[in-house]
Amino acid sequence: MKRHSIVFVAVTLALGLMGAPIAYAESEDNSVSPSPKSEIREKEREALKKKQEVEKTKRAEEREALKQKEEKAREAMKDKREQEREAFKKKLAGLKDEKKKQIVERIDGQIDALNARITKNFVSVLEKIEVSLSRIEARVADLKSAGKDVTKAEVAIVTAKEAIATARARVEVQAGEAYVITITTEDKLGSAVSTVRKSLYEDLKEAQESVREAHSAVKELSEVVKEVIRGREDDDEVSPSPLPSTSPAVTQ
Repeated sequence: MKRHSIVFVAVTLALGLMGAPIAYAESEDNSVSPSPKSEIREKEREALKKKQEVEKTKRAEEREALKQKEEKAREAMKDKREQEREAFKKKLAGLKDEKKKQIVERIDGQIDALNARITKNFVSVLEKIEVSLSRIEARVADLKSAGKDVTKAEVAIVTAKEAIATARARVEVQAGEAYVITITTEDKLGSAVSTVRKSLYEDLKEAQESVREAHSAVKELSEVVKEVIRGREDDDEVSPSPLPSTSPAVTQ
């Protein structure tokens, strides 16, 4: 009886040892085998990252080309404006009608003051947009730390920063613009003033549009972040802050 018991125990141990490697192998295989869904998500992330890099490179090249173009144009216009300003002063001094001379001189000053005031407002709006972006960016970092997938939000952050940088560059150029009334004869003073005013209005509208694009980029980022945090109980706590209004109206 004792011998049979010893044989039974030996057989049981042998079977257990034989089965253990098989069970371990199966467990190991299951632990390293990724699911189809995780593979798809990984491929999507890689594709998104590649797309992001391509777009980032393209935008950087476009921004650099625009910067060089603006610098060349600025240098070319600087000499031209100085010549126009000197010509304006001489022509203004030669006007016989003192009343017209005073009106033109006053309008000339008003045009430069208007450009300075509105571009200053644009800078103020951009600063507020940047504050909103910083807050949203901090919340994206918190979501990432919490294990959320914020890949799309990070792409949107890059886009928003580039839009703001473009707007700042455009507003900076606009702030340096000088508008000189071209005086030919006294009977054409009205049309000369209208031409300069129109030029100022069109340039300010272009600068305003760049500010609006920066605002829209941050707004789109805000929507992306809302998608990430949607469904959480503390949505009110982590939802992005309201964005500032884009800019003051530019009217003729």
